[in-house]
Amino acid sequence: MPLRRNTRRWAWVGAFGLLAAVIAAAAIAWTKHRDRQVASEVEAAMVETLKSLPANNPIVLRYGMFVRLEGEGFERGAHALGLPTLPIVLERRAVFSGAWARLTIIVRPGTTLRLKSLSLRPSDAEAAGLTPINRDGELRFAGWQYSCGLHVQAEHPRCPNR
Repeated sequence: MPLRRNTRRWAWVGAFGLLAAVIAAAAIAWTKHRDRQVASEVEAAMVETLKSLPANNPIVLRYGMFVRLEGEGFERGAHALGLPTLPIVLERRAVFSGAWARLTIIVRPGTTLRLKSLSLRPSDAEAAGLTPINRDGELRFAGWQYSCGLHVQAEHPRCPNR
């Protein structure tokens, strides 16, 4: 028995709605997978950079030689799909031979995978008059009210939102 015209119309609407939901779910899953890959590749580049720091580098002089990174995952804004202003943010603990440091990596779109900047917080100039304190292995500075550690700006070609 053939379906009535109204029933047929709703069957088509339901079929297209289901197809749209499947496509949207696949797009979201692919975006999360791509962001995980980008974060993993940037993290590996960061490890290689920290391992290759010379002994007279200010980071090595402050924290000691690099041992490992701890932590996993990344953050994106809640509205990250299609918005050009939301980078991928990685928060890690960089363990050195003398202390550990908070490591923040901000990943934005670029033509190649590269670490644009690696900076200390506080800088050597800002830390000159401050007293270093080792609290549970984390190096802090008395009188410094902001977070201490390392801050990295990175670029990746597959980071979305060019």
